[in-house]
Amino acid sequence: MVILHIYQSFWFQVKNRIKNDLLKNILKDCFWDYHFSADEIEEIVINGSSEEKYFLFHKILAHSRHLLLSMEVFSRKDLEAMLNKKIPEGTRSDYLQHRKELVEFFYFDKELNRRELAWL
Repeated sequence: MVILHIYQSFWFQVKNRIKNDLLKNILKDCFWDYHFSADEIEEIVINGSSEEKYFLFHKILAHSRHLLLSMEVFSRKDLEAMLNKKIPEGTRSDYLQHRKELVEFFYFDKELNRRELAWL
């Protein structure tokens, strides 16, 4: 019983450290021009409105160096809802659509429609 408690405590600490590092990377990559804290980002993920979550999703999609890992902050349900929204047209829409397709492929096994990604 004691060993199980030690094991659970260890994994809880590891998961918290990974989560904290992930939030720090998101802040560094995506919110360098804002005054957000890791706690505020976590609050958006847990209790944010769909608009707030989409704002965070879009920032990660556009700027994260660790795109697939950073998407781990969202629940599968939230991630799927945000992926179903259309990327707004603009100067970077092709780049964002490309990254969105990678996330869909990785998390939901959707088919890749881009020739340059066909090797995956």
